[in-house]
Amino acid sequence: MRVRRRGKLILRTELTPVVRAMLEHTRVPDDVPGRSARFFISEERLAAAWREHGAGILAEWIRTHPGTRPHGWWLFDAPEPRPWVLNTAGRESELDYLRRLQLLGCEERQALKSNKESQA
Repeated sequence: MRVRRRGKLILRTELTPVVRAMLEHTRVPDDVPGRSARFFISEERLAAAWREHGAGILAEWIRTHPGTRPHGWWLFDAPEPRPWVLNTAGRESELDYLRRLQLLGCEERQALKSNKESQA
């Protein structure tokens, strides 16, 4: 998509359902329209889409999935790789990672606290 601002041509990255799903999930869900298009979307296009739409996707994701991050964040914004943890079956949990690097916002911490209290 092209947008003209004060004589400058700005190229916009379209956020199709498939691109959005690729930025949110490690695997595109079966119910996403045009799912097969994922094979033709380059990492450069995903990176451009994340630069343009990532802040909105991240904010919405945190509201609905506190203590986790969408796939695009892990690909393009994570400050460091999530380490494998010795003596366990896998990686450090997303929540532990976010806590260790002090990446949880105030509202997110409150949502996690509320979720924990409602489960008790």
